[in-house]
Amino acid sequence: MLLMSFVILSTAVLIAIIFHGYNIAKIKTVMQKTNGTINSLHDLHLVKEAINLSMKLAVYYIIFFILLIIVLAVLVLNRMLGQAALILFLFGIITLIVGLIGRTHENKIRKMEVKSDDPELKETFERYIKQWAEPRLQLPE
Repeated sequence: MLLMSFVILSTAVLIAIIFHGYNIAKIKTVMQKTNGTINSLHDLHLVKEAINLSMKLAVYYIIFFILLIIVLAVLVLNRMLGQAALILFLFGIITLIVGLIGRTHENKIRKMEVKSDDPELKETFERYIKQWAEPRLQLPE
């Protein structure tokens, strides 16, 4: 049973790291392509894609976490409360660290500067940032 708990924990952590890693890679690509500033509609589109990915992965992560809780509930029902608690604790600690790293990269997008004479570009970017904080699957078209 200890092996099963280790497999559950390892799988859960691996999936969480893949989600965060993919999000971070996308953000780094956007920052590299735009040099950290939004100068055109193309740059804004790249930012929108990164925000949409972040929002979708957050929803997928919530669904995945619910599935993990169900698996842990099965462990509890099979009188493995200690193992379930340990898995939840370790998963929480590890994903907290990975999540904080991801958040620092997301903040780079939030703090991007808009360098354009087009006021609509800045307004759209600011709207995207506000909508990013709202619970939704992605930004509206």
